[in-house]
Amino acid sequence: EPNLQNVTAGSDSGIKQCFVSRWREEGEIVEADFSQLELVCLAELSQDITLITDIESGLDIHSQIFRQIHHRAPTYEERRQIKRAVFAMVYGAGHKKIAKLTGLSESAAKAVIDTFMRRYPMVLVFRSSYNKEVLKNRVPSDKHCPVTGLPLGVSKVQSPITGRILTYYESLNEWTKKLGFSWNEICNYPIQSFATGDLVPLFLGKVFRRVYSEELFKDKVVIVNTVHDSVVFDAKKEVVKELKEVIKEEASRMREYVEQEFGYKMRMPLSVEVSSGPNWAQQENK
Repeated sequence: EPNLQNVTAGSDSGIKQCFVSRWREEGEIVEADFSQLELVCLAELSQDITLITDIESGLDIHSQIFRQIHHRAPTYEERRQIKRAVFAMVYGAGHKKIAKLTGLSESAAKAVIDTFMRRYPMVLVFRSSYNKEVLKNRVPSDKHCPVTGLPLGVSKVQSPITGRILTYYESLNEWTKKLGFSWNEICNYPIQSFATGDLVPLFLGKVFRRVYSEELFKDKVVIVNTVHDSVVFDAKKEVVKELKEVIKEEASRMREYVEQEFGYKMRMPLSVEVSSGPNWAQQENK
């Protein structure tokens, strides 16, 4: 509480300070973090031209959404709260769920959703179209609702990008108390599967081959873990600079790799921020 997928962010994290190099003062923790990967994947799937343009131009989307609602720039904490709300919304959370997760009022959470969808209307078009496909593909399953005993439907939808088969089972909605496919899952699965199910493992595989095949890194670099859209390394200081160069080089070729592996030409660029430091909390981009 929280689990290691949700440890406190930033240099004030007491938990992250516990993660140090196995080489102690001779090593550093290196982290490669994809830049706003979920929004990049949403832009790729929805092909919303404004979202694509905003990401490509480097616009701070979270601050922009806040500014459109409040007509002023957010404070650090306000931006952080809006960012949490936006990512919850990207994964399909409604205004009640967002309010519960972020501490925003329900009306404020609804304003975030409404403002985002007005700015990026093709996101809603994509979601509606995808929802229709899920409903169209529904067939009976051998599962039953544990509460009502009624049989549950199942739907399988193929990713238009990677070909991954996404499976949806009906469940009892916690808000409406009715059986149906989860809107949260319908919004979440295409994004999450593409981002952390396809792109991050593809990137990890390419980096793994480089790190463990080049003599320079032998016995000097260990790939430790993936956490959502980041990859964590442990490396001796003497090779940290070269490791960062390899990470950035492989990230710059990700669109090429996606086309090679899946036969799909991505429009959106993929980039990583690479940082390092004496532990997982104290990280600097250097």
